[in-house]
Amino acid sequence: MEQVIQNPRARGSLAIGMLSGAVILYEIFLTRLFSVAFSYHFSFAILSLVMFGFGIGGLFYFHRRTQKSVSIRRYIALFILTSVGSVTVWAAIGLISPVIAVPLAFPLYLLSSLVPFILAGMAMSGFFHAWPASTSALYAGDLIGASLAALSAYILMEWIGPVIGTVFVGIAGVISLALAGKTGGEIRWKLYGLLSGLVIVLHLTVTLVFSGDLPIGESSDKDILQSRKEGVTWEIRERRWSSFGRTDLLESEAWRDSMGIYIDGSAGTAMYNANALQTPNSSFYGFPGLIPLRMLQDNQKDSALVIGAGAGRDVISLLLSGMNQVTAVEVNTDLVDIMREYEEYNGGLYSKVDRVNVVAQEGRQFVRKSSDKYDVIMMTLPITKSSRSVEGYALTENTLFTVEAFQDYLSRLTEEGQLIFVAHHEPEVQRLVSLALEAYGREGLSFQQTMARTALIGSMMPILTFSRFPINPVIAMDLYYQQLGAGFSPEMIYLPGMAEGIVPPESTAALFQSLENGSLNPDMFYDDSPWNISPTYDDSPFFYQFGRSVFTAFPSVLWILMIAVPLAILAYVRRTKLWRTQETADHSGLTIFVILGLAFMMVEIALFQKLNFVFPNPAASTSVLLASLLLGAGLGSIASRRRATGKPLELQVGLAAVAVVVPLSQYLLGLIAGNPSIPALSAVLVVVATGFVMGIPFPIALSRVKTISTSDMIPLYWAVNGAFSMVGAFLAMILGITVGFQWAGLIGAVLYALAVPLAQPVTIGISKVSPRIGDGSSPVRSAS
Repeated sequence: MEQVIQNPRARGSLAIGMLSGAVILYEIFLTRLFSVAFSYHFSFAILSLVMFGFGIGGLFYFHRRTQKSVSIRRYIALFILTSVGSVTVWAAIGLISPVIAVPLAFPLYLLSSLVPFILAGMAMSGFFHAWPASTSALYAGDLIGASLAALSAYILMEWIGPVIGTVFVGIAGVISLALAGKTGGEIRWKLYGLLSGLVIVLHLTVTLVFSGDLPIGESSDKDILQSRKEGVTWEIRERRWSSFGRTDLLESEAWRDSMGIYIDGSAGTAMYNANALQTPNSSFYGFPGLIPLRMLQDNQKDSALVIGAGAGRDVISLLLSGMNQVTAVEVNTDLVDIMREYEEYNGGLYSKVDRVNVVAQEGRQFVRKSSDKYDVIMMTLPITKSSRSVEGYALTENTLFTVEAFQDYLSRLTEEGQLIFVAHHEPEVQRLVSLALEAYGREGLSFQQTMARTALIGSMMPILTFSRFPINPVIAMDLYYQQLGAGFSPEMIYLPGMAEGIVPPESTAALFQSLENGSLNPDMFYDDSPWNISPTYDDSPFFYQFGRSVFTAFPSVLWILMIAVPLAILAYVRRTKLWRTQETADHSGLTIFVILGLAFMMVEIALFQKLNFVFPNPAASTSVLLASLLLGAGLGSIASRRRATGKPLELQVGLAAVAVVVPLSQYLLGLIAGNPSIPALSAVLVVVATGFVMGIPFPIALSRVKTISTSDMIPLYWAVNGAFSMVGAFLAMILGITVGFQWAGLIGAVLYALAVPLAQPVTIGISKVSPRIGDGSSPVRSAS
């Protein structure tokens, strides 16, 4: 075992803080990289990957803790080599082909990403094991380092993107390597530093000199891949990274009048050539969103709002309809910048057209803070669902499509106004109607009155309109026959007042007609649909979760991981009887660390979901709020240092305090989120205060173990805590889908309360292991 400095309070805390910062940078960058390489929902796998890696790392360290070959610096160096090196390899593959369609690509990426977290878990476990006298100081450095890295990750992604930004993972790791303490041979650790430096230089060479970048991975969600399968070849004109994702501008001879803009290889949007729009054979004029706009009266053309404007197709449609003023809201600033820089191509749609006002902001936040009224609010549903969360904690696509969002849109309509949604398939159409039924119902309208304000225009891209006023049956029938004449399917055409016999049975149009005449009520509507189309709410905004079972929401590999890993670790603990002493066989010490792992993650994810409504930029908000929570937890750990004597009452008070504060913080954050006039800083202060309380129990629990047992148990507790932190994150998502994130936070608070009676005098120890001084902690994002 390497010999480390004896007083780590300053240098050691900085060393573990830099390592923790490197880990969270890598973690956050992976969420963006996986969204490009695979699909939006795999970003959630990163969180589980971190917890799994830390847990396994703690277990590996536990087995090697007495061996002379155990070296904290070796683990840090290997973390640098594997983390930076893996991204370097991916970028090098991108030099060969912009697309990788290898069936085993995902498992290979997953495995290569897991190894660095295992090594980081071993190194962090080594820090606490080697320096038992400064548990609280090390834990505080761990948390604060992660907090600062969370903020830095957002800045780096906006500045240079996650691929090049990975070099800072290596730099932070090298600093940790230098500060980690003295080894028996100085040449050895300098060799570690040299190897780490070489992989950083190699990474810069591949990414900067050769312009290596991540290839698009094979996925059904990738629009770019679909175009290639159809024989379309394209060239990349522009590529930009930001916290929102990777934005590519593509040009192809097959696209005669437009260029394509894609986010993470998906969510394609066409930037139209202004000159081509002057010709009647332009592909633009096949856009079905033009149909309802042609029906607008003169008093409905004063102003319009486009949410998720993309490259401007909806904006152009509104201008062609004669709209006097169009406000285009788009969250992706890179896309807006590309539109402005290519103004000669697109006619200056976002820079020279006086009737267009472009706002780079998240659409829901804009609506909530706006006081303007619009004759038309129009949005095209994203055909793919990209992750909006830097941390990848949430499987939520966004909160644009919830009952509360629908109410916000209705509040911004004029008396003659209407909402227009461009959808892609029947499940989206039916769920949008379910949102309308609930939102109009909250305004006092019956479901029959709601359907009298609803119209479905059938096509390959069905259009739903929801009006502030009942639709005139005469106009409706005229529009119906126009659509039939245009060749649209009658199964997807619904207008109020249609004759019973003209609607095909067992179709979406028939369901809507049954709602209109009262033979079907909303509950029956939800039950009769083959999909899960029940209303979605801000507390559970899973609009695209159309499966009726929660099992369809996650890849099967995650279900296996969540069940098998904790059971395997507990079976290992039971088989080796590691909690036993000569007198007792008590589970309570182990159980506390299990509960802390579960509860911390459940509370954390619930808090983040509430705070999605506070900040206009979803990526920035998650980064700031993660930093706030970890900073607060770090300060709480420092505050607990003088009290961390291991006495049961101290731990019981800390656990009880969290159980009380968490529901209170959820209530306060709900008030702040519901009132846009309250400064966002107040939400940050609430999160910091909550994190402060949550940062107290864990170091006290560590001191308790250190007081009544040999500290060789700590790496094992690290492993158990890490594994159940992974489970906690998974459970929070399941609860979010089924009953809402509010319940995830409340159940987390209940778990803290249940841990209170367990924090009583017990004998915790191990047998058949050599005692040595040491201490450990759980990963920074798993418990506090």
